[in-house]
Amino acid sequence: MWDPNSKPSDDFLPVAYERWQAVVERGLKGASFGQRLRTRTLDGIGLEPLYTRQHWPGEHDQGGFAGLPPYRRGTQPQGRSGPHWDMRQRYCHPDPAHVREEIAADRRRGVGSVWLVFDSGLAHGKAPAGDGIVCNSVDDMGELLSELSIDDTAIALEPAGADAALASMLAAALARRGLSTANLRGTLGADPLGVLARTGSLPVSVPGSERCLSALAAWAEADAPNCRAVSIATAPYHDAGASAAQEIGAALAAGVAYLRWLTSAGMSVDGAAGQIQFSVSVGADFFGEIAKLRALRQTWAAVVAACGGGDEVQRAPIQARTSFRTKTTRDPWVNMLRATTETFAAAVGGADALATDPFDVAIGPADPFARRIAANAQVVLNEESHVARVADPAGGAFYVEALTDRLAEMGWACLQTIEAEGGLPASLLSGRLQKRIAAVASQRASDVARRKRPITGVSEFANLEEEPVVRGAPSIPSIAASSPVRPVGHGAGLIRSAIMLATQGETVADISVGFAALEGSPCRVTALGQTRQAAPYEALRSRSDRQSEQHGQAPAVFLANLGPIPRHKARSTFATGFLHAGGITCIHNDGFSSTEDAVSAFARCGASAAALCGDDRQYEEWVEELAPRLQEAGATQILLAGRPGANEQRYRAAGITHFIYMGADLVASLNELLDRMGVES
Repeated sequence: MWDPNSKPSDDFLPVAYERWQAVVERGLKGASFGQRLRTRTLDGIGLEPLYTRQHWPGEHDQGGFAGLPPYRRGTQPQGRSGPHWDMRQRYCHPDPAHVREEIAADRRRGVGSVWLVFDSGLAHGKAPAGDGIVCNSVDDMGELLSELSIDDTAIALEPAGADAALASMLAAALARRGLSTANLRGTLGADPLGVLARTGSLPVSVPGSERCLSALAAWAEADAPNCRAVSIATAPYHDAGASAAQEIGAALAAGVAYLRWLTSAGMSVDGAAGQIQFSVSVGADFFGEIAKLRALRQTWAAVVAACGGGDEVQRAPIQARTSFRTKTTRDPWVNMLRATTETFAAAVGGADALATDPFDVAIGPADPFARRIAANAQVVLNEESHVARVADPAGGAFYVEALTDRLAEMGWACLQTIEAEGGLPASLLSGRLQKRIAAVASQRASDVARRKRPITGVSEFANLEEEPVVRGAPSIPSIAASSPVRPVGHGAGLIRSAIMLATQGETVADISVGFAALEGSPCRVTALGQTRQAAPYEALRSRSDRQSEQHGQAPAVFLANLGPIPRHKARSTFATGFLHAGGITCIHNDGFSSTEDAVSAFARCGASAAALCGDDRQYEEWVEELAPRLQEAGATQILLAGRPGANEQRYRAAGITHFIYMGADLVASLNELLDRMGVES
């Protein structure tokens, strides 16, 4: 009989971890438990196949409660059960009028705030680079913001180095409408060290950047008290291939540098910390990204506390963005799933504001459908899935808590390394941070090339028949040649002078060049740059596409399937996936019972390459007879699906030119194959 006082756990006997492991090891039939089931992150963190209380006892849990230091569990006391998170969308189309229309459409879909990405050319007074909004005058800014009410819409700027100039233009545009910056909410987005890391240059020296940032923060504190001057971006490091701990360490190091700059200019620790927020790129490792956000909040609270900051300013407001690094141009529809997973991770991890990029972000300017789907991902998670109804949804999970601890420790260690090098500016100037990130990025690229990190639709299950998604290149507005102007004043007065110049008709480029002339020569370092994981495979596909366009036929490989379907199916399927990742078509068949049949079929197909697919016993019987016959029939390249083992020299002597197998470097193998097939790079 059912006992109403019983607990569900009463019906299940506890099982010790060791007993579970013993059962699993029997199932592995002699294979190593550690090698088969334990994995490591790029930070070297060991991941267990199963987490129990012994992996995170929780007895010394320092996470506290949501809304209280160290903010590991979130920045809001009740979680987000009432306000949810701020649905924020990014805008980077060059034309301000086009962006205004996108904003109006997105606001109708539930988007609550805007993230404005500006063209990087403006900071240097040069022609637009085509990577953001070309907003060069107070008229442009007025056009951009004409549909917005600052009373109910937060504005986040990404000024790409033109920090003070664009903030001044924003203030001037609001003043023209009779609005006060006292009501402005959001962030001015200054992050000169992030710009330096990504692009390798700043329009002014590091000391000049310090003075400009200090002036902007002083003005924000006085004239825009609801707006933060600084938004530390992890994107420069994330998009360059950094690990999660490196992202945390670099973000913390930037925060420490900015705290030093602002307090040296006379601002209190509380005031300086209150000017800083974080902008975090969220990638594909679902639980790892949740832990990354939680660890960043906890470690930033420790930084501010160590500097003497109060409990309130130990909060780390986070605006999150779905990763650009993980997006593809091939089979881009899968990006919808990637972006949804990343959005979910950011929401569970406690992001305060969240931007979901459209699925075509890596191709070109998003169309209305792509923007609608991006907005709907957040609406569904928020309104239908009720993710925000629970404070710290992952809290207490042994895996997430243990991973948060390790990322916090390793992120802190990365911070200490950077500080030992003299701080983030010195580490960037010396190139040491770039080298460490490059080493991790190289390992990440190797994992992608070997399909240890598969990319659906690109390195796995590539669809050669897909219709490409095409986005036309946008028209980029031109700007007049800049005439340097010299803002006057110091501290907040410097920004007020720039606002006056903007009101009088000076441009962003003019004011930026004026700041550069005032603050010293440009600063240059080795740029981190940015890369997408799928780019090497997409380059292979582009080679094959050009071959098809120029010669009317894509590169093709004949599958010499040995014996009946059950004997060759596994390896013919593998070979097909391997070759499709490079845009190489496969000529299929149900298998051959004799060498003569296989050679005859190859001679009729018109291909110049063949791949032998069968089991190891068949290779012993067929290779030394079939490979030479295929060469006689015109095969210049002969592949064998599978590892050759001790037979490699025999098979090569028979005519096998390539071995393709699980764990091989696909990118290198496919590039070599296309080279030998005469496909132009």
